[in-house]
Amino acid sequence: MKNYQRNIDEGGLHSDDKPTNSNRQLERSQDYQEQYNEWKNSEGFRKLMERLYNAYTHKENGDDNLQMNPHNSPGADAISISEIDDNDPQIFRFLMDYMKEQVIEQNYRPYSSTIEHKSIDDRQLVFERHYLKPNVFKKDKPAEQLYGNVLIELEFAGEEVKYLKLLSTYYTGYDYKPAMQFNDLIVRVFSA
Repeated sequence: MKNYQRNIDEGGLHSDDKPTNSNRQLERSQDYQEQYNEWKNSEGFRKLMERLYNAYTHKENGDDNLQMNPHNSPGADAISISEIDDNDPQIFRFLMDYMKEQVIEQNYRPYSSTIEHKSIDDRQLVFERHYLKPNVFKKDKPAEQLYGNVLIELEFAGEEVKYLKLLSTYYTGYDYKPAMQFNDLIVRVFSA
């Protein structure tokens, strides 16, 4: 597959024989799954959930080893976590998968899980994503949307974690009931 990039010097498009993008289904190994289950039963997991819960609910900024930021805009709410202790990629992956499990507990269904590789200006970016949809199938209007569609995304630059984001996008208008409060979703996700 050829990838077309904008060549500013030439003012046009050109073909590059080296593909810069790939996207495929995200799969976790059996070994990973065993380590993940071990982590969920650890004291480190419980302490991390407590720290995340406190950082979100009490807006505590006293934890120098944890960086969490809210993002709000019309039709979307999100939080991003860009720092946890030493930014161990495995802990971020575990947290991402735990968030997915917690969202499923709120009457959601997995829609897709993907991993995307991008090469931008000699930088290798990797995006691991879980996309979940409300598990509500009623034809009645207005339609129930729970918290909206949920995207959980983990971005890496090389081997370094850039952020972990949980994003809820919701619909407005007469066809949909108002989305439930995003704050409630995050509290439920971080309640271990």
